[in-house]
Amino acid sequence: MDNNKLVNLHKEFIDQLTYMEKLAPTTIKGYETTFKLLIQCFPDITLVMIDSKMINHFFRWLDKRERTIGRDKVVKSIKKSTVATHWSGLSRFFKWLKAHNHIDSNPFDSEELEYPVVQYEDRKYLRKKEVERIMSSINFHIDWRNSFIRKRNFAIINTFLYTGIRSGELLGLKLDSLDFNNNELTINPETSKSRRLRVVPINNKLKVALRDYLKERKIIEDKSEYLWVSGRGSKFTNYGLKHTKDQIVKKSGVKFHLHQFRHTFAVNYLNVSKYNYYKLQQLLGHKDPRMTAKYTRSLPTGVMKGDCELIRVDDLIE
Repeated sequence: MDNNKLVNLHKEFIDQLTYMEKLAPTTIKGYETTFKLLIQCFPDITLVMIDSKMINHFFRWLDKRERTIGRDKVVKSIKKSTVATHWSGLSRFFKWLKAHNHIDSNPFDSEELEYPVVQYEDRKYLRKKEVERIMSSINFHIDWRNSFIRKRNFAIINTFLYTGIRSGELLGLKLDSLDFNNNELTINPETSKSRRLRVVPINNKLKVALRDYLKERKIIEDKSEYLWVSGRGSKFTNYGLKHTKDQIVKKSGVKFHLHQFRHTFAVNYLNVSKYNYYKLQQLLGHKDPRMTAKYTRSLPTGVMKGDCELIRVDDLIE
């Protein structure tokens, strides 16, 4: 057995996830990145060499590895979310290897395996003042080319904030995804990680922002089936979305990534719904309820203090 066999097996694993299980492209890309890093850490690795000690070493290596973020910032440690992604990618691969009799034992089943302790943890949700600065920069501080661009970008950020949908789901929205009569937004299953159709509610603030955008959109483009279009009338792309985000970051002074709006939506929904995980799971499109439960880690302690005050001896469960 050599390195090539391991590489070929991983390709077979990825092909199965892509064409048979139809996982989202972003998930597939994450698994591929994890495997490339494993090879980078152990250039001469073979299938028979891999054990729990190597996996432990790999995650320690990841945490110490220097990498550049942006132009100048050099970071050594890794985020909890990144660790979870790498862990998921490798554990699923080795589970597949075991199921197909390519290995006798799965190193992820070993008691010697240590889930890495992460030093660097980022706060995932955006605070009220940060959201207000972002909204203000879109409406007043950025010199967009015209009112269409401004209203489109304002509607996009509001859609992220009030629905919690992912970037790919947002870009895949079509005009017929909107139902103002029932105040609903239908997510295209082809762009969803779960590959399931789901419907999310539209609140009044988002409805106003979307209507304002659609009025301007008619002037620019009335033929495209997609909801979001560029200033030239073509389908709005991921590159265009990233460029827009970068402009907002620069003018607002708030450093954020678009996925943080999903966390912001989730944390605030849990707060106002009295921690209704089932409903949040439906809204976010999670197959696994454990994915939804992770948002409790982002809840600020202050939010839960009031709930603790409500506990009374007389009201304890008998």
